[in-house]
Amino acid sequence: MRCVVVAVLMAIVTGPAFAPVGLAQTPWVELARLTVNDRADQDTARIADAGRYSEIMVCGERQAIRIRRAEVQLDDGGWQRLFLPLALSPGECSKGIDLLGAGRQIRAVRFDYEAWSPGVARGTVVVRAKPVVQPR
Repeated sequence: MRCVVVAVLMAIVTGPAFAPVGLAQTPWVELARLTVNDRADQDTARIADAGRYSEIMVCGERQAIRIRRAEVQLDDGGWQRLFLPLALSPGECSKGIDLLGAGRQIRAVRFDYEAWSPGVARGTVVVRAKPVVQPR
């Protein structure tokens, strides 16, 4: 009886050893990598990728980054504001943010931001998007 309880607890803690094919995770695709200077900075990254995406995520690298405003330009030319945390620590990412509409092409991403630790190595913002999976 004790062995069965331990086996059940291990299965609950570790989760399933495999994911069913229909539930496989779609990988995030890196669309842009921007260097954040020590001072207040504005950058727009033009995206050449013609893929269709359902979500966007922003990550910080190398040092803390203060984000004042972030927007994504979609295929219709309109801008969608991204509501992100005030700051991203190195290695931290925002949650996935749904893009308005179904399967949108991303034309550009625009930021107003600054590195939060002046005098230290510059920060980096990485923009990732989740591709729309087409049914077979």
